Amino acid sequence: MTDPNNHGLSSAAQRQLLEYWQKICRERRMPTRQDLNPLAIKELLPGICMYDVIREKKLGSDYLNFKARLVGTDIVDTIGKDFTGSLTGETHNGPSCGLSGVERTLAKVTRHCTTAYETCFMDWPDKNYRRFSFIAMPLSLNGEVEQADIILLGVHFFGYEEEIARSSDHLLPCQA
Repeated sequence: MTDPNNHGLSSAAQRQLLEYWQKICRERRMPTRQDLNPLAIKELLPGICMYDVIREKKLGSDYLNFKARLVGTDIVDTIGKDFTGSLTGETHNGPSCGLSGVERTLAKVTRHCTTAYETCFMDWPDKNYRRFSFIAMPLSLNGEVEQADIILLGVHFFGYEEEIARSSDHLLPCQA
């Protein structure tokens, strides 16, 4: 994971979302869902995802899963599917590796209650490779700042020109 505080974010929208998240933290580890005002970030909503954290015990171990609470229209248009309401494991009928990378990062953000920034690629069956990046930020439901209940993502899909310009960047592997 890359430290998002190094300002290496790939889009202005991601930087704006991170700055907003930091502002509503108000010196806490993370803000609550109630702190988040969609009207304050209205222009960023098309590139945002929110995932509910689902905690389960399986075979004596803590198991995390994630359910898409909100999927922005830019994301739906790019992927070609609205996966709102779906668990992350149920969304793998499109591009092959990107979502597993997102799921791994969601788990890290949940467990450590911190932000994370990733750049990955998706192997689209009918397109060339397509890179995307995301900044992931935890939110609490009830003000209990020791537990992340929702993960807020700002997603950026690279256009062809950006793809060429950033071709020297390192890609993080998206497969476990």
